[in-house]
Amino acid sequence: MTKARDLATSGPDLGLVHIKTESFSGVTSHSINDVFSATYNNYKLLFNNITGIDWLGIRLRASGTDDSGANYRQQSNTSSGTGNTASRQVNQTYWGNVIELSGAGYSSGFEIANPFLTTTTMAGHIAGAAMAGNPVLYLIDYGLNTSTSYDGFSLIPASGTITGSISVYGYKKS
Repeated sequence: MTKARDLATSGPDLGLVHIKTESFSGVTSHSINDVFSATYNNYKLLFNNITGIDWLGIRLRASGTDDSGANYRQQSNTSSGTGNTASRQVNQTYWGNVIELSGAGYSSGFEIANPFLTTTTMAGHIAGAAMAGNPVLYLIDYGLNTSTSYDGFSLIPASGTITGSISVYGYKKS
């Protein structure tokens, strides 16, 4: 008979598998290698207690080297009050606004599809922030159209240093 505790940590229906958690303190960027592989196609990044910045970007890595080519693009929609603002950025050297901390509070979900495959890598981001006590919703889709197999990523702050930790999870293949 399987114990409830065993199912909670390794059950067949659990969709996310913890790959790595890394902490950092007072750094101008932080790179995480060897987290994307053929084991999973899709990944979830969880940001924990990130401080010291207004916003944070991500650049994908292959074999320990950042892909800093102008191939990153994103489409965003920001809703505040009754207004919506849409924007598109193309030919960027990273995905921006992965975390925006200019508000009093913040929550985020960031997911990456196909970073290890040699096809288009997509990512999605839904975030909420409290600006002066009022909720703001950010919806952002990211794309990177290269034939590179990525195995990691770098966290890139707009300026200054960052402190916190990040956990990487893989979604089990069905």
